[in-house]
Amino acid sequence: MSIVKRISNLVATATDSKIVQDISRFLAFISIHDTAKEHILVSELLPYVIKFSRRTDEATQRYSTLVICNLALHPTKKVFCYKDDFMRVLTFLTKCHDLEVERCSFLTLGILGFGVESEYKELISNDGIFNEILKGINQEHIYIKQTSSLALNSILLNNLDSIRRKWLGKDCELLTTLSSLLEVSDGSCVHNAIYAVGSLIEIPQIRHEIVEKGYLSSVSHVLQNTSCVHTKRACGYFYSVIHEYPEYHHYVQNNSKDIGTFVDLLGSPDSQCKSYGVLISILLASNKDLHVALVKRGAVRHLTSIIELEAELYPYAGFALLKLADNFENHIAFSEQGGIRALLKLGAMGRIKDEDNHNTPLSLAKLAFNAIKGFKPVAAATQISSSTSLETHELNIN
Repeated sequence: MSIVKRISNLVATATDSKIVQDISRFLAFISIHDTAKEHILVSELLPYVIKFSRRTDEATQRYSTLVICNLALHPTKKVFCYKDDFMRVLTFLTKCHDLEVERCSFLTLGILGFGVESEYKELISNDGIFNEILKGINQEHIYIKQTSSLALNSILLNNLDSIRRKWLGKDCELLTTLSSLLEVSDGSCVHNAIYAVGSLIEIPQIRHEIVEKGYLSSVSHVLQNTSCVHTKRACGYFYSVIHEYPEYHHYVQNNSKDIGTFVDLLGSPDSQCKSYGVLISILLASNKDLHVALVKRGAVRHLTSIIELEAELYPYAGFALLKLADNFENHIAFSEQGGIRALLKLGAMGRIKDEDNHNTPLSLAKLAFNAIKGFKPVAAATQISSSTSLETHELNIN
Protein backbone atom coordinates (compact mmCIF):
# COMPACT_ATOMS: atom_id res chain seq x y z
CA MET A 1 0.00 0.00 0.00
CA SER A 2 1.57 3.24 -1.14
CA ILE A 3 -0.53 5.21 1.32
CA VAL A 4 1.02 3.32 4.24
CA LYS A 5 4.46 4.32 2.97
CA ARG A 6 3.38 7.93 2.86
CA ILE A 7 2.04 7.64 6.41
CA SER A 8 5.36 6.17 7.55
CA ASN A 9 7.14 9.22 6.13
CA LEU A 10 4.65 11.56 7.80
CA VAL A 11 4.71 10.11 11.33
CA ALA A 12 8.43 10.79 11.78
CA THR A 13 7.86 14.53 11.64
CA ALA A 14 4.29 14.77 12.96
CA THR A 15 4.06 16.95 16.06
CA ASP A 16 0.57 18.40 15.82
CA SER A 17 -1.79 16.47 18.11
CA LYS A 18 -4.64 16.58 15.60
CA ILE A 19 -2.47 15.05 12.86
CA VAL A 20 -1.23 12.35 15.22
CA GLN A 21 -4.80 11.56 16.22
CA ASP A 22 -5.89 11.28 12.57
CA ILE A 23 -2.94 9.01 11.77
CA SER A 24 -3.81 6.75 14.72
CA ARG A 25 -7.43 6.60 13.68
CA PHE A 26 -6.49 5.74 10.09
CA LEU A 27 -4.16 2.94 11.21
CA ALA A 28 -6.85 1.60 13.56
CA PHE A 29 -9.29 1.30 10.68
CA ILE A 30 -6.96 -0.37 8.16
CA SER A 31 -5.24 -2.67 10.68
CA ILE A 32 -8.37 -4.83 10.72
CA HIS A 33 -7.18 -6.44 7.45
CA ASP A 34 -4.22 -8.87 7.38
CA THR A 35 -2.70 -7.22 4.28
CA ALA A 36 -2.65 -3.86 6.03
CA LYS A 37 -1.11 -5.44 9.14
CA GLU A 38 1.70 -6.74 6.97
CA HIS A 39 2.40 -3.31 5.47
CA ILE A 40 2.26 -1.58 8.86
CA LEU A 41 4.84 -3.95 10.30
CA VAL A 42 7.09 -3.88 7.22
CA SER A 43 6.98 -0.07 7.15
CA GLU A 44 8.19 -0.08 10.77
CA LEU A 45 5.22 1.92 12.00
CA LEU A 46 4.93 -0.14 15.21
CA PRO A 47 7.45 1.98 17.20
CA TYR A 48 5.44 5.11 16.36
CA VAL A 49 2.17 3.40 17.33
CA ILE A 50 3.72 2.48 20.68
CA LYS A 51 4.87 6.07 21.10
CA PHE A 52 1.38 7.38 20.29
CA SER A 53 -0.19 5.02 22.84
CA ARG A 54 1.66 6.88 25.59
CA ARG A 55 0.33 10.29 24.66
CA THR A 56 -2.00 12.11 27.01
CA ASP A 57 -4.59 12.66 24.30
CA GLU A 58 -7.39 10.20 25.08
CA ALA A 59 -8.54 9.59 21.50
CA THR A 60 -5.00 9.03 20.19
CA GLN A 61 -4.28 6.59 23.00
CA ARG A 62 -7.46 4.61 22.28
CA TYR A 63 -6.80 4.38 18.53
CA SER A 64 -3.17 3.38 19.08
CA THR A 65 -4.11 0.66 21.58
CA LEU A 66 -6.63 -0.69 19.07
CA VAL A 67 -3.89 -0.82 16.41
CA ILE A 68 -1.68 -2.80 18.79
CA CYS A 69 -4.53 -5.22 19.48
CA ASN A 70 -5.19 -5.71 15.76
CA LEU A 71 -1.50 -6.28 15.00
CA ALA A 72 -1.37 -9.01 17.65
CA LEU A 73 -3.97 -10.91 15.58
CA HIS A 74 -1.67 -11.17 12.58
CA PRO A 75 -1.14 -14.90 11.94
CA THR A 76 2.57 -14.82 11.00
CA LYS A 77 3.90 -11.51 12.30
CA LYS A 78 2.92 -11.96 15.94
CA VAL A 79 6.60 -12.37 16.80
CA PHE A 80 7.05 -8.60 16.35
CA CYS A 81 4.65 -8.05 19.24
CA TYR A 82 6.74 -10.00 21.73
CA LYS A 83 9.61 -7.54 21.92
CA ASP A 84 10.51 -6.48 25.42
CA ASP A 85 9.53 -2.82 24.96
CA PHE A 86 6.17 -3.93 23.55
CA MET A 87 5.38 -5.90 26.72
CA ARG A 88 6.37 -2.94 28.90
CA VAL A 89 3.95 -0.75 26.97
CA LEU A 90 1.16 -3.31 27.41
CA THR A 91 1.79 -3.42 31.15
CA PHE A 92 1.64 0.38 31.20
CA LEU A 93 -1.62 0.42 29.22
CA THR A 94 -3.32 -2.02 31.61
CA LYS A 95 -2.82 0.58 34.35
CA CYS A 96 -4.60 3.35 32.46
CA HIS A 97 -7.84 4.68 33.89
CA ASP A 98 -9.48 4.74 30.47
CA LEU A 99 -11.89 1.84 30.08
CA GLU A 100 -11.33 1.27 26.34
CA VAL A 101 -7.54 1.37 26.65
CA GLU A 102 -7.55 -1.13 29.52
CA ARG A 103 -9.97 -3.43 27.70
CA CYS A 104 -7.88 -3.46 24.50
CA SER A 105 -4.62 -4.02 26.38
CA PHE A 106 -6.00 -7.00 28.32
CA LEU A 107 -7.50 -8.37 25.11
CA THR A 108 -4.07 -8.08 23.45
CA LEU A 109 -2.52 -10.05 26.32
CA GLY A 110 -5.18 -12.69 25.84
CA ILE A 111 -4.43 -12.93 22.12
CA LEU A 112 -0.69 -13.20 22.70
CA GLY A 113 -1.18 -15.78 25.44
CA PHE A 114 -2.71 -18.25 23.00
CA GLY A 115 0.60 -18.50 21.14
CA VAL A 116 2.58 -21.72 21.31
CA GLU A 117 6.11 -20.31 21.47
CA SER A 118 7.44 -21.22 24.94
CA GLU A 119 10.05 -18.43 25.11
CA TYR A 120 7.35 -15.85 24.49
CA LYS A 121 5.08 -17.46 27.07
CA GLU A 122 7.77 -16.81 29.66
CA LEU A 123 8.08 -13.21 28.51
CA ILE A 124 4.40 -12.37 28.90
CA SER A 125 4.22 -14.12 32.29
CA ASN A 126 6.29 -11.61 34.24
CA ASP A 127 5.21 -10.42 37.66
CA GLY A 128 4.05 -7.02 36.47
CA ILE A 129 1.57 -8.49 34.00
CA PHE A 130 0.41 -11.07 36.55
CA ASN A 131 -0.41 -8.40 39.12
CA GLU A 132 -2.25 -6.22 36.60
CA ILE A 133 -4.33 -9.16 35.36
CA LEU A 134 -5.40 -9.98 38.92
CA LYS A 135 -6.27 -6.33 39.50
CA GLY A 136 -8.29 -6.31 36.30
CA ILE A 137 -10.26 -9.40 37.38
CA ASN A 138 -11.04 -7.72 40.70
CA GLN A 139 -12.37 -4.57 39.04
CA GLU A 140 -16.08 -3.89 39.07
CA HIS A 141 -16.51 -3.19 35.35
CA ILE A 142 -17.61 -6.33 33.53
CA TYR A 143 -15.68 -5.60 30.30
CA ILE A 144 -12.40 -5.44 32.22
CA LYS A 145 -13.29 -8.64 34.07
CA GLN A 146 -14.00 -10.40 30.77
CA THR A 147 -10.78 -9.42 29.00
CA SER A 148 -8.48 -9.83 32.02
CA SER A 149 -9.92 -13.29 32.78
CA LEU A 150 -9.39 -14.17 29.10
CA ALA A 151 -5.75 -13.09 29.41
CA LEU A 152 -5.33 -15.23 32.53
CA ASN A 153 -6.98 -18.22 30.88
CA SER A 154 -4.91 -17.97 27.70
CA ILE A 155 -1.59 -17.79 29.55
CA LEU A 156 -2.42 -20.77 31.79
CA LEU A 157 -3.69 -22.88 28.87
CA ASN A 158 -0.33 -24.36 27.95
CA ASN A 159 1.94 -27.15 29.06
CA LEU A 160 4.51 -24.96 30.79
CA ASP A 161 4.29 -26.03 34.43
CA SER A 162 6.98 -23.50 35.32
CA ILE A 163 4.58 -20.65 34.45
CA ARG A 164 1.70 -22.19 36.38
CA ARG A 165 3.81 -22.81 39.49
CA LYS A 166 5.25 -19.32 39.25
CA TRP A 167 1.79 -17.79 39.22
CA LEU A 168 0.57 -20.02 42.02
CA GLY A 169 3.41 -19.01 44.31
CA LYS A 170 1.65 -15.79 45.24
CA ASP A 171 0.17 -16.79 48.61
CA CYS A 172 -2.69 -18.54 46.77
CA GLU A 173 -3.94 -15.19 45.49
CA LEU A 174 -4.59 -16.75 42.10
CA LEU A 175 -6.85 -19.51 43.46
CA THR A 176 -8.75 -17.00 45.59
CA THR A 177 -9.28 -14.74 42.58
CA LEU A 178 -10.50 -17.63 40.43
CA SER A 179 -12.90 -18.69 43.18
CA SER A 180 -14.45 -15.23 43.29
CA LEU A 181 -14.65 -15.17 39.48
CA LEU A 182 -16.84 -18.28 39.51
CA GLU A 183 -19.49 -16.32 41.39
CA VAL A 184 -19.77 -13.61 38.71
CA SER A 185 -23.03 -13.63 36.75
CA ASP A 186 -21.27 -13.12 33.39
CA GLY A 187 -20.84 -16.35 31.41
CA SER A 188 -17.55 -15.31 29.76
CA CYS A 189 -15.88 -14.68 33.11
CA VAL A 190 -17.15 -17.96 34.53
CA HIS A 191 -16.00 -20.19 31.68
CA ASN A 192 -12.60 -18.46 31.56
CA ALA A 193 -12.21 -19.18 35.28
CA ILE A 194 -13.23 -22.83 34.87
CA TYR A 195 -10.81 -23.41 31.98
CA ALA A 196 -8.02 -21.79 34.02
CA VAL A 197 -8.71 -24.03 37.04
CA GLY A 198 -8.84 -27.04 34.70
CA SER A 199 -5.33 -26.17 33.50
CA LEU A 200 -4.07 -25.86 37.08
CA ILE A 201 -5.51 -29.27 38.03
CA GLU A 202 -2.93 -30.88 35.76
CA ILE A 203 -0.23 -29.93 38.30
CA PRO A 204 -0.12 -32.76 40.89
CA GLN A 205 1.18 -30.53 43.68
CA ILE A 206 -1.86 -28.26 43.72
CA ARG A 207 -4.59 -30.62 42.52
CA HIS A 208 -5.56 -31.66 46.05
CA GLU A 209 -5.53 -28.06 47.22
CA ILE A 210 -7.96 -27.07 44.46
CA VAL A 211 -10.31 -29.89 45.42
CA GLU A 212 -10.09 -29.04 49.12
CA LYS A 213 -10.97 -25.41 48.39
CA GLY A 214 -14.37 -26.57 47.13
CA TYR A 215 -13.95 -26.04 43.40
CA LEU A 216 -15.79 -29.31 42.62
CA SER A 217 -18.96 -28.11 44.30
CA SER A 218 -18.56 -24.60 42.82
CA VAL A 219 -18.25 -25.88 39.26
CA SER A 220 -21.09 -28.34 39.87
CA HIS A 221 -23.32 -25.46 40.98
CA VAL A 222 -22.41 -23.54 37.82
CA LEU A 223 -23.15 -26.55 35.58
CA GLN A 224 -26.53 -27.17 37.21
CA ASN A 225 -27.68 -23.57 36.86
CA THR A 226 -26.26 -22.36 33.54
CA SER A 227 -27.91 -22.35 30.15
CA CYS A 228 -24.79 -21.05 28.34
CA VAL A 229 -23.29 -23.66 26.00
CA HIS A 230 -19.77 -22.26 26.38
CA THR A 231 -19.97 -22.48 30.16
CA LYS A 232 -21.25 -26.07 29.93
CA ARG A 233 -18.29 -26.93 27.70
CA ALA A 234 -15.92 -25.44 30.24
CA CYS A 235 -17.53 -27.47 33.04
CA GLY A 236 -17.29 -30.61 30.92
CA TYR A 237 -13.59 -29.95 30.34
CA PHE A 238 -13.01 -29.39 34.07
CA TYR A 239 -14.74 -32.63 35.11
CA SER A 240 -13.12 -34.69 32.35
CA VAL A 241 -9.74 -33.61 33.74
CA ILE A 242 -10.47 -34.10 37.46
CA HIS A 243 -12.17 -37.49 37.03
CA GLU A 244 -9.08 -38.95 35.43
CA TYR A 245 -7.99 -39.36 39.05
CA PRO A 246 -10.14 -42.05 40.79
CA GLU A 247 -9.32 -40.71 44.25
CA TYR A 248 -11.78 -37.89 43.63
CA HIS A 249 -14.69 -40.09 42.50
CA HIS A 250 -16.07 -40.23 46.04
CA TYR A 251 -17.06 -36.56 45.74
CA VAL A 252 -19.47 -37.60 42.98
CA GLN A 253 -20.61 -40.65 44.91
CA ASN A 254 -21.65 -38.43 47.82
CA ASN A 255 -23.63 -36.06 45.60
CA SER A 256 -26.27 -37.65 43.38
CA LYS A 257 -27.05 -34.32 41.68
CA ASP A 258 -23.59 -34.33 40.10
CA ILE A 259 -24.25 -37.67 38.38
CA GLY A 260 -27.53 -36.39 37.00
CA THR A 261 -25.75 -33.31 35.65
CA PHE A 262 -23.07 -35.40 33.93
CA VAL A 263 -25.76 -37.59 32.36
CA ASP A 264 -27.49 -34.44 31.11
CA LEU A 265 -24.31 -33.62 29.19
CA LEU A 266 -24.77 -36.89 27.28
CA GLY A 267 -28.15 -35.66 26.08
CA SER A 268 -26.95 -32.19 25.16
CA PRO A 269 -27.59 -31.08 21.57
CA ASP A 270 -24.09 -29.56 21.52
CA SER A 271 -21.55 -32.06 20.16
CA GLN A 272 -18.69 -30.82 22.34
CA CYS A 273 -20.76 -31.07 25.53
CA LYS A 274 -21.81 -34.55 24.44
CA SER A 275 -18.16 -35.53 23.88
CA TYR A 276 -17.25 -34.41 27.38
CA GLY A 277 -20.26 -36.32 28.72
CA VAL A 278 -19.08 -39.54 27.05
CA LEU A 279 -15.54 -39.08 28.38
CA ILE A 280 -16.83 -38.44 31.91
CA SER A 281 -19.05 -41.54 31.63
CA ILE A 282 -16.06 -43.69 30.69
CA LEU A 283 -14.04 -42.35 33.61
CA LEU A 284 -16.84 -42.75 36.17
CA ALA A 285 -17.87 -46.16 34.81
CA SER A 286 -14.41 -47.39 35.78
CA ASN A 287 -15.68 -47.15 39.36
CA LYS A 288 -18.22 -49.93 40.03
CA ASP A 289 -19.61 -48.04 43.02
CA LEU A 290 -21.04 -45.48 40.57
CA HIS A 291 -22.58 -47.93 38.07
CA VAL A 292 -26.02 -48.14 39.63
CA ALA A 293 -26.36 -44.38 40.03
CA LEU A 294 -25.29 -43.76 36.41
CA VAL A 295 -27.78 -46.27 34.99
CA LYS A 296 -30.56 -45.08 37.28
CA ARG A 297 -30.06 -41.55 35.95
CA GLY A 298 -30.48 -42.72 32.35
CA ALA A 299 -26.86 -42.97 31.17
CA VAL A 300 -27.54 -46.15 29.17
CA ARG A 301 -30.42 -44.53 27.28
CA HIS A 302 -28.24 -41.59 26.23
CA LEU A 303 -25.26 -43.81 25.34
CA THR A 304 -27.54 -46.01 23.21
CA SER A 305 -28.79 -42.94 21.37
CA ILE A 306 -25.20 -41.79 20.76
CA ILE A 307 -24.27 -45.21 19.34
CA GLU A 308 -27.15 -45.00 16.86
CA LEU A 309 -26.71 -41.37 15.81
CA GLU A 310 -23.15 -40.16 16.45
CA ALA A 311 -20.60 -41.59 14.03
CA GLU A 312 -17.58 -40.09 15.80
CA LEU A 313 -18.55 -40.92 19.37
CA TYR A 314 -20.00 -44.44 19.12
CA PRO A 315 -16.71 -46.33 19.85
CA TYR A 316 -16.32 -44.39 23.10
CA ALA A 317 -19.99 -44.68 23.99
CA GLY A 318 -19.74 -48.45 23.39
CA PHE A 319 -16.75 -48.64 25.70
CA ALA A 320 -18.71 -46.87 28.46
CA LEU A 321 -21.68 -49.15 27.83
CA LEU A 322 -19.54 -52.28 28.23
CA LYS A 323 -18.24 -50.98 31.55
CA LEU A 324 -21.77 -50.34 32.82
CA ALA A 325 -22.91 -53.79 31.67
CA ASP A 326 -20.39 -55.46 33.95
CA ASN A 327 -22.57 -55.11 37.05
CA PHE A 328 -25.32 -57.53 38.09
CA GLU A 329 -27.40 -54.83 39.81
CA ASN A 330 -27.71 -52.90 36.54
CA HIS A 331 -28.83 -55.66 34.20
CA ILE A 332 -32.60 -55.23 34.30
CA ALA A 333 -32.45 -51.44 34.03
CA PHE A 334 -29.72 -51.85 31.39
CA SER A 335 -32.05 -54.03 29.30
CA GLU A 336 -35.01 -51.70 29.74
CA GLN A 337 -32.97 -48.73 28.45
CA GLY A 338 -31.96 -50.52 25.25
CA GLY A 339 -28.46 -51.53 26.30
CA ILE A 340 -28.68 -55.09 24.94
CA ARG A 341 -29.82 -53.86 21.53
CA ALA A 342 -26.94 -51.39 21.41
CA LEU A 343 -24.36 -54.05 22.34
CA LEU A 344 -25.76 -56.39 19.68
CA LYS A 345 -25.43 -53.64 17.09
CA LEU A 346 -21.88 -52.86 18.20
CA GLY A 347 -20.83 -56.51 18.10
CA ALA A 348 -22.46 -57.20 14.75
CA MET A 349 -21.02 -54.16 13.00
CA GLY A 350 -17.57 -54.27 14.61
CA ARG A 351 -17.96 -50.78 15.96
CA ILE A 352 -15.72 -51.20 18.96
CA LYS A 353 -12.07 -52.05 19.47
CA ASP A 354 -10.98 -55.68 19.01
CA GLU A 355 -10.16 -56.23 22.68
CA ASP A 356 -13.63 -54.98 23.65
CA ASN A 357 -15.30 -57.15 20.99
CA HIS A 358 -14.16 -60.25 22.90
CA ASN A 359 -16.04 -59.02 25.97
CA THR A 360 -19.28 -58.28 24.10
CA PRO A 361 -20.61 -61.89 23.83
CA LEU A 362 -19.95 -62.56 27.51
CA SER A 363 -21.61 -59.30 28.51
CA LEU A 364 -24.65 -60.16 26.40
CA ALA A 365 -24.86 -63.66 27.88
CA LYS A 366 -24.72 -62.28 31.41
CA LEU A 367 -27.33 -59.67 30.59
CA ALA A 368 -29.68 -62.20 28.99
CA PHE A 369 -29.38 -64.67 31.83
CA ASN A 370 -29.93 -62.08 34.54
CA ALA A 371 -32.82 -60.50 32.62
CA ILE A 372 -34.48 -63.94 32.51
CA LYS A 373 -33.91 -64.40 36.22
CA GLY A 374 -35.38 -60.98 36.87
CA PHE A 375 -38.51 -61.32 34.71
CA LYS A 376 -39.42 -65.05 35.05
CA PRO A 377 -41.62 -66.16 37.96
CA VAL A 378 -39.88 -68.36 40.52
CA ALA A 379 -41.89 -71.45 39.56
CA ALA A 380 -40.98 -71.06 35.90
CA ALA A 381 -37.37 -70.40 36.72
CA THR A 382 -37.09 -73.81 38.46
CA GLN A 383 -38.05 -75.51 35.20
CA ILE A 384 -34.87 -74.42 33.46
CA SER A 385 -33.17 -77.59 32.22
CA SER A 386 -29.99 -78.91 33.74
CA SER A 387 -28.26 -78.46 30.38
CA THR A 388 -29.00 -74.75 30.50
CA SER A 389 -27.66 -74.63 34.03
CA LEU A 390 -24.52 -76.42 32.89
CA GLU A 391 -24.04 -73.96 30.04
CA THR A 392 -24.56 -71.13 32.49
CA HIS A 393 -21.92 -72.56 34.78
CA GLU A 394 -19.47 -72.90 31.92
CA LEU A 395 -19.96 -69.23 31.06
CA ASN A 396 -19.08 -68.34 34.66
CA ILE A 397 -22.28 -66.34 35.03
CA ASN A 398 -22.78 -65.25 38.61
